[in-house]
Amino acid sequence: VFGSTSHIPSNPDLCTAVALLEQWMRDCEATHPKCRSVRTPSSLPTRVLYVGSGADLRLFKSNGQDAKYMTLSYCWGKSKLGIKTTKATLQHRICGIRWSRLPKTFQDAIEITRALGIEYLWIDSLCIIQDDQEDWQRESARMADIYAGSYLNIAATSAEDSQGGCFERRYRYQKDSGTKCPADPLKLELHLQGESASLFVRPDFENILHINPSDNTAGSPLLGRAWVYQERLLARRTIFFHHEEMVFECRSGTRCECGGIARLLRRGNKMRQFADLWLETVEKYSCLKLSYETDRLPALSGLASRLAQRFGTTYIAGLWKEDLPRALLWSRESYFGETIRSAAACTPTWSWASLYFLD
Repeated sequence: VFGSTSHIPSNPDLCTAVALLEQWMRDCEATHPKCRSVRTPSSLPTRVLYVGSGADLRLFKSNGQDAKYMTLSYCWGKSKLGIKTTKATLQHRICGIRWSRLPKTFQDAIEITRALGIEYLWIDSLCIIQDDQEDWQRESARMADIYAGSYLNIAATSAEDSQGGCFERRYRYQKDSGTKCPADPLKLELHLQGESASLFVRPDFENILHINPSDNTAGSPLLGRAWVYQERLLARRTIFFHHEEMVFECRSGTRCECGGIARLLRRGNKMRQFADLWLETVEKYSCLKLSYETDRLPALSGLASRLAQRFGTTYIAGLWKEDLPRALLWSRESYFGETIRSAAACTPTWSWASLYFLD
């Protein structure tokens, strides 16, 4: 595929990334009524990281204070190692957090937040008390409001865990071989009629945003996570740090670093369109990965709550009462892998969410 694009640096850094991001943000604020319609500043989540503009870094109890804040979407990783807040460490986090204790993705997100002039950042492992079931249930139920109220959501798309960061060297993921190849453009020297010029050529970055999350996401592990699917749909704006380039997505459109994506979103509000969209969402969402299959419905509850309020509909275990006859006709596709029904599950058997996927 041939076409002109903007230059994409092979080694992204904070300064160049923020400069482009600020440009996208200004354009979004100035020309997108859907994105401006959300009240700013929003009420802060129960706890946020106060990042300030200097060395001061600590967990902050908001008490419902209004302020702009940002959020982070990232993969915990298989080992689930890294810093987190527990009952034992809560007071220590409030007093202060050492920079050296933070994984690379957290550090990058904090630097981006500071560079945009925002003082607060929400990261789940630090802002939810991880060994307090009551706190986890309360805060996870507020997840829809947290991401919907965020000024900007940072998505570390290509990082496999919290150590991956946002600014790794660009690469292309080869699906056939499962290998990573440099994304550097090929430089061609042209000599025409006594004039010399340089031409830079690179392959087309196909399906860079993985609009269908059930596609192969080995090069973008974050987009294969079920919780993140809800975060992406709820957030007003998200900046994706993809392994090939940055992609900016808001409620009105999508922009990419090379300039090849410029897509405006138009969606209707009619009930039938809503029901069709939900079934499409469930088809994509049901094949995403979860660390705990019991989170299958909770990870979607925030989005469902928002939709119920907007359309005046009744949500029942992953289905909508107003579309129940059709929704009950779901079936399992064999290519998604083997599934079981757990005897310990609380989900009714007539719901698609009652099926558990085996690794």
